[in-house]
Amino acid sequence: MCLLTFMSEYTTADITDLTTGASSNPDGFGFAVHAGKKIIHSSGLNFDKVLDDFLKVRAKHSGPALFHSRITTHGGTSLENCHPFQVGRDELTIVAHNGMLPIEAKNGKSDTRIFAEEMLPQMGGASILNSKKMRKKLSKFAKGSKLVFLSANHAVNENHYIINENDGHWHNGVWWSNNSYKYSRYTYTPSGSSLYTSGWSKTPAPETTYGESKYVKDISWFDPTTSEYTWAELWTCAQCGHDEYFDDDNIDMADLCPKCDACWFCHNDRMLCDCYSSQTESLYQGTHSIGNYDSPIDNWSF
Repeated sequence: MCLLTFMSEYTTADITDLTTGASSNPDGFGFAVHAGKKIIHSSGLNFDKVLDDFLKVRAKHSGPALFHSRITTHGGTSLENCHPFQVGRDELTIVAHNGMLPIEAKNGKSDTRIFAEEMLPQMGGASILNSKKMRKKLSKFAKGSKLVFLSANHAVNENHYIINENDGHWHNGVWWSNNSYKYSRYTYTPSGSSLYTSGWSKTPAPETTYGESKYVKDISWFDPTTSEYTWAELWTCAQCGHDEYFDDDNIDMADLCPKCDACWFCHNDRMLCDCYSSQTESLYQGTHSIGNYDSPIDNWSF
């Protein structure tokens, strides 16, 4: 899934939320902070070290910032594949990504790394972000994914851009690409009641089996700030064992495992899967039939 977090000026994400997100996405970490005339960024495989470095930089610079926690999908688990990435040779522009791009990983490079180092420079570099038309094309190209750009380049009009912003959500000046910062390996349920109370009890969720893919039902809670219930479901891929949370912010990738590209239902590779249908617009219709979803492999051409 990965977790991409954007912070507005003078805002820092809750450390507990970043830590929880890292535990769900443990394959590399990175940050970037807009420092006026430059972008300060760093990455690594040790979360505590990266977080500590980020907080030190954040204490000195209050510009827009981002933090990324990675789970390996394409390319190896390595420092070189940790987000964020410099856009080509432009030292003043970086990009981070959540999701899967229609780019074939090669030479150990992840899809996002290839996008940043090779594709974006060929398209014209960071200055294409000035064009509303090009941003729409990027949005279509990255369907089901989210991209955050930070730039101190004078050729770029804004100091940041969020592509497919509406696929994530804002909370207290912080934008999250999905809800994985709320989840641990186990279900959180309200203690003592089906409604929200002052505490949470951490208990293993009951598992049922759909074919060969394990499904943990209805991780849900009541949010007293909005007076609404929210939900999530935890699946374990039958092919590779990857755990994935599905919720309102993470349904675009629900038909394929983001780690191995296998279908959650038939367990075949995406090119061999017959579960897809573009006849409906909703992911869930009646029952949890992921096969009714308009597949993200449609409209891949940029």
